[in-house]
Amino acid sequence: ELSQLPPEEIQASLDGAPLSVRTLGRSEQGIFYVYMLDVSASIPDAHFYAARDAVTAAYERLREQDKMALITFGNEVTLLLRGDEGREEAASALQSLKNRDNRTKFYDAMDTLIALVSQTSDMRRVAVVISDGIDDTDAGMTQEELEEELRQSGVSVSAMCLDSAQES
Repeated sequence: ELSQLPPEEIQASLDGAPLSVRTLGRSEQGIFYVYMLDVSASIPDAHFYAARDAVTAAYERLREQDKMALITFGNEVTLLLRGDEGREEAASALQSLKNRDNRTKFYDAMDTLIALVSQTSDMRRVAVVISDGIDDTDAGMTQEELEEELRQSGVSVSAMCLDSAQES
């Protein structure tokens, strides 16, 4: 609980320049979380199911003002959850996920993310990408172009890389 920390104990910077923190409080603004889950077979089963369970746990911890979407990507890009599903429907959809696809359409999934978050302006937007980082498709854009599109979208993106080494 960060709101219990005195402001003078918090250090922050922007582009290397120190920022001053005057107050710290809990925001009641809703957060639109978009989880992006790689469903390709290049991810070992144990890693995939641990990631799927972590996404499920994150869904269960949402506050009333938050919502969560889920984009899966492999052979196809699918908007599996839009954020307006009931808990049972979302839990069922998450439990049905398998990592069986032969391809990984990462860049196409990022396009879907950008289109989705551009429809939401009244909430903070946060994306979490869970993948082994492999894109084996013709992306149609460079990494630099993707980074620029993400900057312009205003979504904060965090990535979690799953080790694609085979389980022993």
